[in-house]
Amino acid sequence: MDTIISSWLLWLIIAAILIIIELLTSMIATFCLAAGCLIAMVCALLGWGVEAQLTGTIIGTGITFILVQTRRGEGNISVQSFISL
Repeated sequence: MDTIISSWLLWLIIAAILIIIELLTSMIATFCLAAGCLIAMVCALLGWGVEAQLTGTIIGTGITFILVQTRRGEGNISVQSFISL
């Protein structure tokens, strides 16, 4: 059975959509989810299975949320503040 779209491309499309939503709404949670999707894209490019991709998404999103919480005390929560990390 041929796949219509490769999994890494699907993760990249989802991440791009989430980044666009984040830019339009300034919800930092969508940025965290997009970061998790990019980790899953790397897992897919390495040829790992769906389970590893989903695990990468969960771990990447969790780490990004932790980074958001540590930066929250500084008062500047935006995508631009994470670029300087």
